[in-house]
Amino acid sequence: MNKAIIQIGYSGTGGVADVMVCLAKADKIYKHVLIFYGVEDVPSWIKNECEENKIEFYTIKKGFGLNLFQLKTLSEIVLKLNPLCVLAHGVDHLFFKLFFKNQIPVINLEHQNFIIQHRFWYIKALLLKKNVSAYAFLTDESRINGFRLYPSIFKNKPYFIVSNPIHAEFLVKPVIKNDRNSFISIGRLIETKDLSIVFYAFTSEKTQNARLTVIGDGIMMSTWKKITSFLKINDRIVFKGNIPRRELPAIMQSSFALIHSTEGETLPLVILEAMACGLPVIASDVSGVNNLIEHKRNGLLFKNTTEESLIQCIESLQNDHLLYEHIQTDGVKTAEKYRPENVIKLYQDVFREFER
Repeated sequence: MNKAIIQIGYSGTGGVADVMVCLAKADKIYKHVLIFYGVEDVPSWIKNECEENKIEFYTIKKGFGLNLFQLKTLSEIVLKLNPLCVLAHGVDHLFFKLFFKNQIPVINLEHQNFIIQHRFWYIKALLLKKNVSAYAFLTDESRINGFRLYPSIFKNKPYFIVSNPIHAEFLVKPVIKNDRNSFISIGRLIETKDLSIVFYAFTSEKTQNARLTVIGDGIMMSTWKKITSFLKINDRIVFKGNIPRRELPAIMQSSFALIHSTEGETLPLVILEAMACGLPVIASDVSGVNNLIEHKRNGLLFKNTTEESLIQCIESLQNDHLLYEHIQTDGVKTAEKYRPENVIKLYQDVFREFER
């Protein structure tokens, strides 16, 4: 193998850690060393997968704020390994370069949607721009939004378009769904993935038999549990917390549809995983989602401004078997493009640029 690639990403249960492991497993040209850095513990299934696949990894637990000691530790690991380049998943992981002047190239890959980025992100990105050798974007739409909204950050820097890979275990044969009332929602329970509109949709007489399993954890869990109790639908809404990724394909295959409510994303991995499993997706009609889903072709889109739009999507899937099968089939075709063996080639092309 060639000189190593270091990936630095968040340590929690978000999709970044999954992406890091998937890229490391798929790459047969470059060795990947993973550094999980953040306030959350690394999930046990992520650690187990690294160990099973003999992927070298480090974990650095930090508190909130800058955490200079932890950043110094991170920089020492990078210097010791002396990689071909560093792939930093998110702007916060660029701070480690403050501790050395080594010319190890750093590629900044931002997973968040630029349209909903917090102003504090812009300040950090601007301050750390000099530490970035190149930028990577998950979609061309993300690149366009980034250049339009933050030209002072991205101008005069090389950039690449890459993607998110789907883990192989999600690429399974779709099954026939008999229970048309079993819905799931998967993701971090945070404000930008507001489930309130979903809960209000479930108060309608048209959805009175529908059930929702919420998989994931986050700061909004207690608030949303209170909302479901207030709306008197808590007997049909189950909060499961975090579940190991290996268990998700079976859960997806036993569900009727995925409901994905969000204010905006770049390339939502859970939507691609659902499509790969043959699970139809009902998702918010927002940036980063509506460029992936074409309404009534490979999924359904609803307006975040009213629960009636979501109710109509639910009814359409439940009552139109041909539409359901059509979305299921086209969703699988969409997901095929994101197989790990296809996506890793995009990253390898980027890494080769730094061999020159």
